[in-house]
Parts: sequence; structure tokens; C-alpha cells
Amino acid sequence: MVPKCASIGDYTRWIAQAVDYTHVEWPGHGRLMILTCPGAASWLGAGIDHDSRAVMVARRLAGQLGVGELVLRWSYGLALLLNGEHVWSERHGISRGQHWGLTLKSGSR
Repeated sequence: MVPKCASIGDYTRWIAQAVDYTHVEWPGHGRLMILTCPGAASWLGAGIDHDSRAVMVARRLAGQLGVGELVLRWSYGLALLLNGEHVWSERHGISRGQHWGLTLKSGSR
């Protein structure tokens, strides 16, 4: 369970660990995208606007580093989010995910 109102240092260590997992060669699977649960906004505590700029930047940055979120949404059920966008949901199936590859990119751009 993620503590509410955790410090930015706690959040940074948590997301850094998730990013580290994206660099692991998992036996039989290679490198994989990592999903966090609870998602990034849970670190900011109750009462935070989950669509605020700070949360959106956190989600997009994590997504660029290969870290997505598994969240529960009222109208979607369980949903996979990457870069703050719904990729798949329990009630609606694949949405934006049909156009995205989940292969992790490495090297310089």
C-alpha cells in the first residue's frame, strides 16, 4: 500500500525502482513494460485532482520510461494506462492500445 501524501523523494525512489525493472531481462520474456498499482496519482493523496498537470506529467514521463498503470475506473473497470491514456480496459477492451507497440525502446534517439 502506498502511503498518502508521500514525499517527492519516496515517489522518486518508487518510480525509479519500476523503471529499473523495465531493464531486466526476464527469463523467457526479455524486457517487459512494468505496470504499477496503485497508479502515480495515488502518491499525491486524497483530494488531488487526478487530471492536474503535475499528475499528467508524472504519467507521461513514466510512460516514456516503460512504466504504465493498472487502475480501477468507475466506467471502465480495471484499466491499463500508458502515458495517461487508456490502452485496455475490462469493459471496453483494447482502445488506443491497438495503435501502440509495447516493445521497449533502447539506445539514443
